[in-house]
Amino acid sequence: MSDTVFILGAGTSVDAGVPLMGNFLEEAKKMWKNKEIKDADEDFDRVFEAYGKLHPIHSKTTINTYNLEEVISIFEMANMLGSFENYKPRQLKDIIRSFKTVIAKTIENSMKLKVNNGQIMPFSLHKRFADLIRFFENDARPKHSVSVITFNYDIGIDYAFHANKYISYSYGLDSKRDNKDNIPLMKLHGSINWGTCSKCKAIVPYYLHTYFNGRNISANNGKIKITIGSELNKYDHCGEEFPLLPEPVIIPPCWDKFYHSTKLSQVWKQAAKELSEAENIFIIGYSYPKTDAFFRYLYALGSVGNSVINNFRVYNIDEKLETHYRELIGASVNERFEYIPETFEYAIGDIILLFS
Repeated sequence: MSDTVFILGAGTSVDAGVPLMGNFLEEAKKMWKNKEIKDADEDFDRVFEAYGKLHPIHSKTTINTYNLEEVISIFEMANMLGSFENYKPRQLKDIIRSFKTVIAKTIENSMKLKVNNGQIMPFSLHKRFADLIRFFENDARPKHSVSVITFNYDIGIDYAFHANKYISYSYGLDSKRDNKDNIPLMKLHGSINWGTCSKCKAIVPYYLHTYFNGRNISANNGKIKITIGSELNKYDHCGEEFPLLPEPVIIPPCWDKFYHSTKLSQVWKQAAKELSEAENIFIIGYSYPKTDAFFRYLYALGSVGNSVINNFRVYNIDEKLETHYRELIGASVNERFEYIPETFEYAIGDIILLFS
């Protein structure tokens, strides 16, 4: 278990180019219309045709149909009920599947990493975060064990860990195979590089070291897209004749995550255990939407432990969220709580100073 837990939200991927939930669909459509995204016309057509049918609801409800979280929540419920407009149940399932493809394609096209002499460079802030993890393990006084919880689908932090030869990490999907010395990187909403085995139906991570094995990276300077989410079906789990299914394992940040609980329960359990042992909790760039009862309950269960919280810091540029976070924490944590309306970059430097 870890004594220091980082919880990362969408604000930690903004500088890498990943759109926020509020403008994700707008940016996805723009990229598609500009022909920046290839080999996914059927999925984009299906998503935006269905999406277009939502706009009339503005006259009867306050649901924000420009927000990806809200939109996926609506279609998740429609899929569960088997009813929306004239769509048949099979078509609703296809819409959800296509949404996941649209998310993966949009993230891949947004995150263009620099290549210098054949080496792909992680985004600067993600690299600094990886260096922060190493600082905790080696140079902090005292040294700390660390784990990372993230709500992001992208592989920005994953790649920064991959590029740092001193960091090994695991996703917590298979506790029997995960090395105890790995940094736990728990992605509570899934990831664009997680697929489902077409035979055994297990969730299988397509690790970056496997993805890059044998690939020829151009020695010229430039930028590259890591299309790992679009190539899941090139990786097999139960033999070559059983590749992963093509759509990534993405659990929408919606009203009923428990509908998907059998898929990611192992990851969620580990996250709760890590929180139960944490002495320091740093939440960075996570907006903690009021609709996310899941995080409230996960934190509540995770806080049932013998550890004493020394630091509970939230870094988010939106000052209005402070009250919302104060409603989350209990009396014993209140004196250790600090809300700091600053960026991911500031948070990294501030935390280093705290433990130097």
